[in-house]
Amino acid sequence: MTKYAILVSVLALLIGIGSGYWLAGKQHPVENVASVAERKPLYYRHPMNPKVTSPTPTKDEMGMDYLPVYADETSQTAQPNKGRILYYRHPMGAADTSPVPKKDEMGMDYLVEDIALEINFNIQLGEASAGLGDVKKKESYFLKAEQLLKGKK
Repeated sequence: MTKYAILVSVLALLIGIGSGYWLAGKQHPVENVASVAERKPLYYRHPMNPKVTSPTPTKDEMGMDYLPVYADETSQTAQPNKGRILYYRHPMGAADTSPVPKKDEMGMDYLVEDIALEINFNIQLGEASAGLGDVKKKESYFLKAEQLLKGKK
Protein backbone atom coordinates (compact mmCIF):
# COMPACT_ATOMS: atom_id res chain seq x y z
CA MET A 1 0.00 0.00 0.00
CA THR A 2 1.24 3.43 -0.80
CA LYS A 3 1.41 6.36 1.57
CA TYR A 4 -1.38 8.04 -0.37
CA ALA A 5 -3.76 5.07 0.15
CA ILE A 6 -3.00 4.98 3.89
CA LEU A 7 -3.62 8.72 4.20
CA VAL A 8 -6.96 8.46 2.37
CA SER A 9 -8.02 5.49 4.55
CA VAL A 10 -7.18 7.31 7.80
CA LEU A 11 -8.92 10.48 6.60
CA ALA A 12 -12.05 8.50 5.63
CA LEU A 13 -12.04 6.81 9.03
CA LEU A 14 -11.79 10.13 10.87
CA ILE A 15 -14.59 11.65 8.78
CA GLY A 16 -16.77 8.60 9.51
CA ILE A 17 -16.16 8.79 13.26
CA GLY A 18 -16.79 12.53 13.32
CA SER A 19 -20.02 12.15 11.32
CA GLY A 20 -21.22 9.43 13.69
CA TYR A 21 -20.72 11.61 16.76
CA TRP A 22 -22.42 14.54 15.03
CA LEU A 23 -25.45 12.46 13.98
CA ALA A 24 -25.76 10.86 17.41
CA GLY A 25 -25.96 14.30 19.00
CA LYS A 26 -28.69 15.39 16.56
CA GLN A 27 -31.11 12.54 17.33
CA HIS A 28 -32.33 13.73 20.76
CA PRO A 29 -36.07 14.38 20.45
CA VAL A 30 -37.07 17.85 21.61
CA GLU A 31 -40.40 16.68 23.08
CA ASN A 32 -38.75 14.34 25.61
CA VAL A 33 -36.47 17.08 26.87
CA ALA A 34 -39.45 19.40 27.32
CA SER A 35 -41.57 16.81 29.12
CA VAL A 36 -38.74 15.91 31.51
CA ALA A 37 -38.11 19.59 32.22
CA GLU A 38 -41.80 20.14 33.08
CA ARG A 39 -41.90 17.29 35.61
CA LYS A 40 -40.49 18.27 38.95
CA PRO A 41 -39.66 15.53 41.44
CA LEU A 42 -41.47 15.52 44.77
CA TYR A 43 -38.39 14.10 46.48
CA TYR A 44 -35.44 11.78 45.87
CA ARG A 45 -35.20 8.27 47.27
CA HIS A 46 -32.30 5.98 48.09
CA PRO A 47 -31.71 3.51 45.21
CA MET A 48 -31.64 0.47 47.51
CA ASN A 49 -33.96 1.57 50.34
CA PRO A 50 -37.09 3.47 49.25
CA LYS A 51 -37.80 4.48 52.87
CA VAL A 52 -34.71 6.74 52.87
CA THR A 53 -35.54 10.01 51.10
CA SER A 54 -34.02 13.43 50.49
CA PRO A 55 -35.56 16.73 49.34
CA THR A 56 -32.53 17.39 47.10
CA PRO A 57 -30.52 15.21 44.69
CA THR A 58 -27.70 13.46 46.51
CA LYS A 59 -25.58 10.30 46.49
CA ASP A 60 -25.70 7.32 48.82
CA GLU A 61 -22.74 5.87 50.70
CA MET A 62 -21.70 3.82 47.63
CA GLY A 63 -21.78 6.84 45.30
CA MET A 64 -25.09 5.97 43.59
CA ASP A 65 -27.43 8.85 42.76
CA TYR A 66 -30.73 9.06 44.61
CA LEU A 67 -33.69 8.43 42.27
CA PRO A 68 -36.29 11.16 41.61
CA VAL A 69 -39.90 10.38 42.58
CA TYR A 70 -42.58 12.23 40.64
CA ALA A 71 -46.21 12.90 41.62
CA ASP A 72 -47.58 10.45 39.04
CA GLU A 73 -45.29 7.67 40.33
CA THR A 74 -46.18 7.87 44.02
CA SER A 75 -49.51 6.08 43.61
CA GLN A 76 -47.79 3.16 41.84
CA THR A 77 -45.02 2.78 44.41
CA ALA A 78 -47.24 3.26 47.46
CA GLN A 79 -47.29 0.27 49.78
CA PRO A 80 -50.45 -1.82 49.54
CA ASN A 81 -52.71 -1.92 52.57
CA LYS A 82 -51.28 -4.19 55.20
CA GLY A 83 -53.35 -7.29 55.86
CA ARG A 84 -54.62 -7.77 59.35
CA ILE A 85 -53.18 -10.57 61.42
CA LEU A 86 -55.71 -13.38 61.52
CA TYR A 87 -54.02 -15.42 64.21
CA TYR A 88 -50.69 -16.77 65.38
CA ARG A 89 -49.91 -20.43 64.75
CA HIS A 90 -47.70 -22.98 66.43
CA PRO A 91 -44.16 -22.91 64.93
CA MET A 92 -43.88 -26.70 64.67
CA GLY A 93 -47.13 -27.18 62.74
CA ALA A 94 -49.41 -28.23 65.61
CA ALA A 95 -53.09 -27.32 65.26
CA ASP A 96 -52.77 -24.84 68.15
CA THR A 97 -53.48 -21.19 67.28
CA SER A 98 -53.69 -18.01 69.32
CA PRO A 99 -55.32 -14.59 68.75
CA VAL A 100 -52.37 -12.93 70.55
CA PRO A 101 -48.58 -13.43 70.30
CA LYS A 102 -47.20 -16.18 72.58
CA LYS A 103 -44.47 -18.81 72.85
CA ASP A 104 -44.69 -22.58 72.59
CA GLU A 105 -43.48 -25.06 75.19
CA MET A 106 -39.87 -24.81 73.88
CA GLY A 107 -39.85 -20.98 73.95
CA MET A 108 -40.31 -20.45 70.22
CA ASP A 109 -42.54 -17.57 69.09
CA TYR A 110 -45.79 -18.41 67.39
CA LEU A 111 -45.83 -17.48 63.69
CA VAL A 112 -48.00 -14.72 62.24
CA GLU A 113 -50.74 -15.96 59.96
CA ASP A 114 -51.14 -13.17 57.41
CA ILE A 115 -52.54 -14.31 54.06
CA ALA A 116 -51.61 -11.10 52.20
CA LEU A 117 -48.04 -11.43 53.43
CA GLU A 118 -47.89 -15.07 52.39
CA ILE A 119 -49.26 -14.27 48.90
CA ASN A 120 -46.71 -11.49 48.44
CA PHE A 121 -43.93 -13.75 49.70
CA ASN A 122 -44.83 -16.51 47.21
CA ILE A 123 -45.00 -14.02 44.33
CA GLN A 124 -41.54 -12.68 45.21
CA LEU A 125 -40.12 -16.20 45.46
CA GLY A 126 -41.63 -16.99 42.05
CA GLU A 127 -40.06 -13.90 40.51
CA ALA A 128 -36.69 -14.75 42.05
CA SER A 129 -36.92 -18.34 40.75
CA ALA A 130 -37.78 -17.01 37.29
CA GLY A 131 -34.71 -14.77 37.44
CA LEU A 132 -32.58 -17.80 38.28
CA GLY A 133 -34.13 -19.76 35.40
CA ASP A 134 -35.89 -22.35 37.58
CA VAL A 135 -39.25 -22.60 35.80
CA LYS A 136 -40.63 -25.43 37.97
CA LYS A 137 -40.11 -23.53 41.20
CA LYS A 138 -41.48 -20.34 39.63
CA GLU A 139 -44.67 -22.11 38.60
CA SER A 140 -45.08 -23.76 42.01
CA TYR A 141 -44.73 -20.44 43.86
CA PHE A 142 -47.14 -18.65 41.52
CA LEU A 143 -49.61 -21.53 41.81
CA LYS A 144 -49.42 -21.34 45.62
CA ALA A 145 -50.04 -17.55 45.49
CA GLU A 146 -52.99 -18.10 43.15
CA GLN A 147 -54.48 -20.75 45.44
CA LEU A 148 -54.11 -18.43 48.43
CA LEU A 149 -55.81 -15.63 46.48
CA LYS A 150 -58.75 -17.89 45.58
CA GLY A 151 -59.07 -19.02 49.18
CA LYS A 152 -58.93 -15.42 50.42
CA LYS A 153 -62.03 -14.31 48.46
